[in-house]
Amino acid sequence: MLRKDVYNKIWQSSVKEVAQKYNVDYDDLLKVCHQANVPIPSAQYRIALNNKEDTTKLKIDLPASENKYLIVKTKKFSSKSLTDKETLDKEFLEQQFNFLHDSIKAQKIAEVLIKASHKNTWRATPEIKAYKESVKKWKEENHSRPRYNNYYYDEKKPPMFIDTLSPKGMKRAYRLLNEIITIFKQIGEQVNDDLTIMIGKDQVEYEIKEDQNKVPHELTAHERKALANYEKEKEKYDFVSRPQIRKYDHPYNGHLRIRFIVCGSHKRYIKDSKQGTLEEQLPAILVAFYKTYLETKQKREEREAWERERKGRTRKTASAKN
Repeated sequence: MLRKDVYNKIWQSSVKEVAQKYNVDYDDLLKVCHQANVPIPSAQYRIALNNKEDTTKLKIDLPASENKYLIVKTKKFSSKSLTDKETLDKEFLEQQFNFLHDSIKAQKIAEVLIKASHKNTWRATPEIKAYKESVKKWKEENHSRPRYNNYYYDEKKPPMFIDTLSPKGMKRAYRLLNEIITIFKQIGEQVNDDLTIMIGKDQVEYEIKEDQNKVPHELTAHERKALANYEKEKEKYDFVSRPQIRKYDHPYNGHLRIRFIVCGSHKRYIKDSKQGTLEEQLPAILVAFYKTYLETKQKREEREAWERERKGRTRKTASAKN
């Protein structure tokens, strides 16, 4: 945050309101202001300001300083992220994407997010329509071959998320992804029909999962009958095996999370919580996407650099032999 901007906003309102505007802790902001020698309005000044009286004599000018910026750690996005107009301040949103070191991109993202916050209905994108069709077709086809570690033996790759969401969770994922895809396309990123997202040259890996509860398994009629037969048979024969019946069930519970992946490793996730559902955390989701993109890009560039060095060594070795 610019030191001068913080000073002006504090003297136009209050430290508390500025802290809320930038989504930072009040005490943290106050501490940083004192450290950076930013004057804080007195109670007398606030009373005069609220009464629209002349505050000229009560206002303290901003002293000169070598520090141009104030650095205050922001709080996590709350459930108000897309509903609170104060939280959706354009300058605040742009600051959340400063790590991109691209002010034009940060400005574009902020503008799209603010525009999205005012939408009540979202038209289905071609990508979501194509994905729904692929899910429908997959379920209609016979994919009963066994899997190993969640990988199908079928040559055809299953649609993303088909094994990690309940039917109800899938419907909600459609709506959420439709919003995310619409936002990315408006920013200028590439989205494919299989819902993979390309930022620059890199595909950002992510997955949507629905949490599951662990509950004691309730015997089915077939299982009860099998157990009854087992009890009868074991009285006659010693070699009878007890039916294999699981102890627990893991039903889906409706809570979704997005996990972000870099080179096969989970780096971060965002989930439904008391602070807000995923739909209410779109700014935080975009931050996670772009941070994952930068890490993915770094890994790719490291691999490319290693490959160039390897080829260079190979050429040198070949030249030496000749």
